[in-house]
Amino acid sequence: MYSDIDGTFDVLASLIPWWLYKTSPSPEGFICRDVDLQCNLWQAFIAKCRQPQAEQPVRLNTTAPLHWTERELELVDVTPSMQTAMQMLLDDCTVRAKPTNRGAGRAFPFQVVKVERNQNRGLWARYSSTRAHVLAELVSQRLGPVGGHQCPSTAAAMAEHNILGEAGLQSTGVGEFYLFHGVPRPAVQFVTRAGLDSRLANSEGYYGSGVYLADDPEKAAVYSYNQHDPIGPRILLLVRTVLGHAHLTTEMVKHVGRRAPCIAGHHDLVKLEVKRENGKEEIKEHITPRPCTHMECHSMVANPPEGRHSRFGVPQVSGIPCREFVVYSHIQCYPEYVIYLEPRK
Repeated sequence: MYSDIDGTFDVLASLIPWWLYKTSPSPEGFICRDVDLQCNLWQAFIAKCRQPQAEQPVRLNTTAPLHWTERELELVDVTPSMQTAMQMLLDDCTVRAKPTNRGAGRAFPFQVVKVERNQNRGLWARYSSTRAHVLAELVSQRLGPVGGHQCPSTAAAMAEHNILGEAGLQSTGVGEFYLFHGVPRPAVQFVTRAGLDSRLANSEGYYGSGVYLADDPEKAAVYSYNQHDPIGPRILLLVRTVLGHAHLTTEMVKHVGRRAPCIAGHHDLVKLEVKRENGKEEIKEHITPRPCTHMECHSMVANPPEGRHSRFGVPQVSGIPCREFVVYSHIQCYPEYVIYLEPRK
């Protein structure tokens, strides 16, 4: 587009030869013998001024949050007001995740009895470094992060009620959101120390072998059941997650392997072969890599078909019953809060 500034530069460039001639003290009427060279240099300078300035690299803070204690690894009990805010978040997200089904308006069936903040500086450093790397990829490839109606319901709930305050600020420019993940109680110590490891995930998952998260706490709480202690408290993790540029789907895409699809939608194909020898079963994976060199997406966001936003609805044969958020690198997650639950009385 030709702007007024461009026109001003053109006028100045056309006047330079006349100005050089009139102001020259030399008998020849020129400041130097090669006036064409001077004009070319001036025009080159103008062209350089017109060039857009290189974008400064966007950086995210990788240091630990200021409200943390000095210890390297610690589970810290939150304040009673924070515990109340967590209950509000769970109740709100349970309703938001089911806006059109018969589960709408249903309260979260558990009450919060305790909340701990996971302060793991080593795990946080790896997570925040990955977050900065994802941001750099988004900027360099000119890709947009998860946004709009694809955002998890936790984002709207936390913004509306100002839950966590400044401590809960998320970098939406990189697609960072809080999501829920349920774990049995014996796994809490391992997860808070080592994180949610996608390498231990089941390869038979609907969207491959990754870390599965949800914006519906009731759905996540299903996976918190401990068969060895069925009456003990259940554990729900509030996980800070970098979704980055996501592959969106409304279909089950089993056997995609341990990588997200590329930006063109291609994915790996995994076939499982079961061999039985001497009464023993052996499962072998045969992986066919995706046939392209496109950039890999950072996550997968699986949305139910229109009008089926909850696990209370009846999904289509090839559809999915509830929203799923899947990341395939365990350092894209940071389990920030451990929420202890008991059934409502």
